[in-house]
Amino acid sequence: MRAILLALPWLLFPISVAQEEASGADTLAGLSHADLMSLAVQSAASGDWNSALMAVERSLDNEEFLDELQVAEVHYARGWLLSQPPVFAALEALRNQPDAGADVDGNSQPAQMRPYHVPLGDFAQTRTLAGPVELRLRAIYNLGCLHLFDGEDWRSRIPEIAENGGAAQSLPGMAAPGSPALGSSGMGGAGQESNSEEEPPDPLEEARKAYGRSMAWLIERLQADWRHVDTRANLELIQRRLGELDDIEKQRQEEQEEEEDGEQQEGEDGEQQEGEDGEQQEGEDGEQQENDEPQGGDQEGENQDSKKEEPEPGEEQKQEEQQEGEQGEEQETPKPHEGNPEKAERHLTREEVMRLLDKLSEMEEQYRAFQEAMRAARRIPVERDW
Repeated sequence: MRAILLALPWLLFPISVAQEEASGADTLAGLSHADLMSLAVQSAASGDWNSALMAVERSLDNEEFLDELQVAEVHYARGWLLSQPPVFAALEALRNQPDAGADVDGNSQPAQMRPYHVPLGDFAQTRTLAGPVELRLRAIYNLGCLHLFDGEDWRSRIPEIAENGGAAQSLPGMAAPGSPALGSSGMGGAGQESNSEEEPPDPLEEARKAYGRSMAWLIERLQADWRHVDTRANLELIQRRLGELDDIEKQRQEEQEEEEDGEQQEGEDGEQQEGEDGEQQEGEDGEQQENDEPQGGDQEGENQDSKKEEPEPGEEQKQEEQQEGEQGEEQETPKPHEGNPEKAERHLTREEVMRLLDKLSEMEEQYRAFQEAMRAARRIPVERDW
């Protein structure tokens, strides 16, 4: 943190190092903690952020001679100064420098932190050291505001919101030293994340995390004093923002499900089309094979049907014998009104009855055979499928 603060004056007011050190040493030498804090407030009010930061840093150099409340005041002043627009822009510029991640010894430095996160440590120190005083409540509120500003910055990068021209809403500012609140939020954009080979974070998830942290701090602030208007307004805004993020996430899930269903439907349609094409090809091949067969088969079938309709020679002979037998019986049996009336009442002998029964049995068998032949002739030949 100290490495960042030492680099800030160069970015705020690029003047000679020797002039800066000599001027700072001459001005701040022998000043008490109260004088240094007063100078920091006056310099910040006039826009001299460089002098304000130098006064705060000189006071922290004498931290061992200060009590806890005085140390809390110095940390609060530095956190507030680091949250102001010019200093904030300088932090962003320092963060984008290629060698911002390490000091001269190659040790990792917090220069690559998001600018909204740089003042968090000072306000957290104030919350711990200040005790149950107004300064502690201001530090808690400012912790909530910094995370809320961070969430607003991440929200502005969400594609669904960026496409619609969504921008961060003007928010109540943080509490300044010696005043309940700053007149305006005055927080600029956090800039782009440093280039890295890792996959960039999802702005929606990062915004949700930042809003959650902000809500936790603001709830703590509201529990101490539920009448604080800015805290309640910020909490209401966070509730709306979280609902908005839920709607965007739900819309993404629905679009993803529709896309997956569309891909699945396309795959099923493709398989069905392939199956239909295969069946159609098989049917065309079968029809072509049937057309290629010789047409003599149909003619043979017709000849076979005509042969079945013609009676066999044996059946013809049986029918002729049957007709001759009937004619012979008619000739042998005289009619009742012909010839001698006495012979009309003649009874058949036993032998004649037996011959007649045999003849009738033979005629019955011939009739059955004739019926079978007629039924066979009427049958339509059907191709077997086995």
